[in-house]
Amino acid sequence: MVEEKKETKFKVGDTIVDFGKVYKIFEIKDNNCFFRPLFPTRANEGLICSIPLKSLEETDIRRPIDKKELKKLLAQISKPIKRGKRVNINRNRGIMVSNDIEKTIEFVRRLWSIKKDESRNFTTTKKDAFRILMRRLSEEIALVYHQTPQEAEKAIERRLKRVA
Repeated sequence: MVEEKKETKFKVGDTIVDFGKVYKIFEIKDNNCFFRPLFPTRANEGLICSIPLKSLEETDIRRPIDKKELKKLLAQISKPIKRGKRVNINRNRGIMVSNDIEKTIEFVRRLWSIKKDESRNFTTTKKDAFRILMRRLSEEIALVYHQTPQEAEKAIERRLKRVA
């Protein structure tokens, strides 16, 4: 299990992760922390977020996972998936909005197993969840491994394809 250290002392230039998205702090002013997406898309290219510094402890905002821990988690992607556990998107909504990379990886693996099993229904809801979680996961991997999110996503898919 990944141990989260709650550290709220951030400085300009730090990267942070919130809801699986990677951001870069560009200003700390008037007791507020201002940040924007590190990997902007057309949908969020002008996005600027802020949070009062005193409120950081009440959030799930965290520093990115370190390379050593990420390597361990990524090794889990290729391991065999136990069948039988049903995936209910509504019941797993908490994972969808969490900032927990370990749970995200496990959910991606479970969704992948459904996607590849022709006897199971990979609904539009599950496809959308898979796409969202892959995008979030790829951002943090891209940051840690100095890649683009697209390169990271392809690497995740290569690992998933090895699952027995």
